[in-house]
Amino acid sequence: MRKPEPKIEIMSGGICVTLFKDIYNEKYLKSFNYNDRQLKAVFYVKENDKITNSEYRDLFKVSEKTAFRDLEKIVQLNIIKKIGEKKETFYELNV
Repeated sequence: MRKPEPKIEIMSGGICVTLFKDIYNEKYLKSFNYNDRQLKAVFYVKENDKITNSEYRDLFKVSEKTAFRDLEKIVQLNIIKKIGEKKETFYELNV
């Protein structure tokens, strides 16, 4: 998983570098009221770098429409982003 980019600022004759921790933890993600599938999907993406609708369906035994709705909710909250179109579509963390 890629870590969030550090913030680099020039301040008062010096440089300030801010390192960010992984915000995609369970406590943070639960604040969005995701269902269990959606939480597990975000953790899946963290471990595997991406997920497809087909992988989501296989992991959670849901229909294509349910997978699409679940993934789109995560996209709308800017946790993951949608890459590609139609059968080439996959989702990755929005970092």
